[in-house]
Amino acid sequence: MTALVPGIRTHLDLSQDGSCRVWAIEKEPDDPAWAAVDFVPGQNDFTVLQYGSRHLWDEIEAAHGTWVRWGQPGWERFGLTVTAEEQRIWLDRPAEVIPAQ
Repeated sequence: MTALVPGIRTHLDLSQDGSCRVWAIEKEPDDPAWAAVDFVPGQNDFTVLQYGSRHLWDEIEAAHGTWVRWGQPGWERFGLTVTAEEQRIWLDRPAEVIPAQ
């Protein structure tokens, strides 16, 4: 959820065996922080690698926890309001703004 973990991009390296590496990379051009985890089908524990001053995987885990607390809403429950002055992401109705992190 990029509203809760702003300033990153994600990338998947998919393998034919069903495994994949998930990357989260800070968009900063100089020495960006990154996190990577390898998903292997059938495993329950995964090793996370992190680099940089920003602990991206910790932020991603916190964002996931927030999403679970919200009841795991689907994309259809989120909205975006854009004006000349600002952009706001919200859940269920425009008054329920997701705070910028």
